[in-house]
Amino acid sequence: MPELLAEALRRITHQKPDLLVVTGDILDVPYWLMYPPRVFAIDQPTLWRQAVEKDYRMVKQLLDDSGLRYTVLGGNHDLSEIMWQIFDPDENIFDLAGHRIVRFCDEEFDAHVPRRFLKERCRFDQVLADPSSPPQVHLQHYLLTPMMNESWPFTYGEGDELTRRVVESGRVRLCLSGHLHPGLEMARHGNTFFSVARGFTVYPHPWSIYDISPDGQVSRHEQTLSDLLTPPSRVVFLDRDGVINDLASYQTGPEEMRLIPGSAQAIRQLNQAGWKTVVITSQSAVGYGYVSEETVLSVHDKMCRLLAEQGACLDGIYFSTAAGDRAVLPQYRDQSGAKPNPTQLYSAQEELNLTLDGAWMVGDHRGDIVTACAAGVQPILVRSGAGRQTEQCSTDLPSGLVIVEDLAAAVQHILK
Repeated sequence: MPELLAEALRRITHQKPDLLVVTGDILDVPYWLMYPPRVFAIDQPTLWRQAVEKDYRMVKQLLDDSGLRYTVLGGNHDLSEIMWQIFDPDENIFDLAGHRIVRFCDEEFDAHVPRRFLKERCRFDQVLADPSSPPQVHLQHYLLTPMMNESWPFTYGEGDELTRRVVESGRVRLCLSGHLHPGLEMARHGNTFFSVARGFTVYPHPWSIYDISPDGQVSRHEQTLSDLLTPPSRVVFLDRDGVINDLASYQTGPEEMRLIPGSAQAIRQLNQAGWKTVVITSQSAVGYGYVSEETVLSVHDKMCRLLAEQGACLDGIYFSTAAGDRAVLPQYRDQSGAKPNPTQLYSAQEELNLTLDGAWMVGDHRGDIVTACAAGVQPILVRSGAGRQTEQCSTDLPSGLVIVEDLAAAVQHILK
């Protein structure tokens, strides 16, 4: 993402916009840092907070280096207490190019519903009532309209009221939001245009250019980095527990994450040889009620840090929390996306621009082998983890199945 953002900023600079707006979720800060305490022991929280600050400073440096006039919004995934130490928290109203730019730094409240309270609501009242104001552009992370709170509360709890007042004021030309990452087509209510920009981090890495004409008309056109698309990459899919690490799936957090000797070096060799590496793992412990999804994410964070210490990196991690009939909550019953169904492999193929031609999958359970075969991927069984038991007890493994000691040996086979 840093390289892609730098390239996007380079292109945007050539277009000489009056203002660049980053509509929130600058980082995807883990919830266990944003809403402590949690039910597991946080491992190295200071390290994580230092990483958050480092990433914010990196983004700010890229924006500063572009030479563009910019403003940023905090999103529901941003850690405000660190973000606003690095970005300007006070530049909320300013005039630019014949318009008054108004930034609202709202937050989520009960049940994650965004609300406009306190000084943000007072600022809203102030600018709408100002008879001397030039045409206004309102910036907020969350949506004023349409009401989209069925699957997740994307829209303000008082969104209808905020929308009504904006439109009736006649002062606002554009309301720009960013919470709904797939974005929305621009809509017009009265003389006000409402737009939700698409998230930049998802291919084809889009950004939108808004032109406001002297008569108040707003046009939007989108640009992307799609021309940077390379041919689909070769991929090795990896199971997690028993292949990369020896961590048991149940009742453990990041403090128990340990790599199997040689696994980091093996992944680094795949990185160097140009293979993408994607983890496909079943974490049904969530569905069984032993751990939270946040625990799984924190374990993955720790695993990636341990790999990075040895120069190795993963290109993606996909996991299922399904537990079928043993699920403690209804949302964890559906197993259609879990191994041995190859759904996660297909998702990775689409989202990460992968080819399954010549792809491999390394695992220690029968389900890993069945998943690979279902997707037309070549399986390898390792004897680490539960692999030796799988080798001895499974009577229906495919003939000619490659069986090796561990991930290091599997990678040597693949590279040959």
